[in-house]
Amino acid sequence: MLRPYGSEEMNITQKQIRRLKTLVGQLPWLAERAIYEGFLTTCIGRPVGSCKDLTLDEAGRVIDELQSASLRPRGARSSRYPGRPADPLMDDEAKGKLLKKIEALLADSKLPWAYADAIARKICRVDKVQWCWPGQLHKIVAALEYNARRHPGKKAAG
Repeated sequence: MLRPYGSEEMNITQKQIRRLKTLVGQLPWLAERAIYEGFLTTCIGRPVGSCKDLTLDEAGRVIDELQSASLRPRGARSSRYPGRPADPLMDDEAKGKLLKKIEALLADSKLPWAYADAIARKICRVDKVQWCWPGQLHKIVAALEYNARRHPGKKAAG
């Protein structure tokens, strides 16, 4: 429900909108508009079509809720291997096996997870490896295996 311009409650600020959009971008499950609007409705208790319809207080509540729902606390390391997806068995067994295969290929070639993310951006047009579907993950595995054949001397010792 839209409020008339100049109502007694102050509208959301541009800084809050930027923060809200950044937090929503970090949570892939909020990518669909219907899910996002449902989240806003649940969080503040009234139907909202856009974040611009929020008041200052409502925006603060939504930002707090998004921060508590984020994948990891700000500044914390999820693992000793930077960039590694938090849970390799995310959606299904096939995806988990492929992510473990990608991790093994990266470790053998001494490459960071950012390399796999770059392949995902280039081949699949997806920003992160963990957001890829199993068919896309197969393409990334093939690219990493091709890279391992091109650079055979880059294997890890052991």
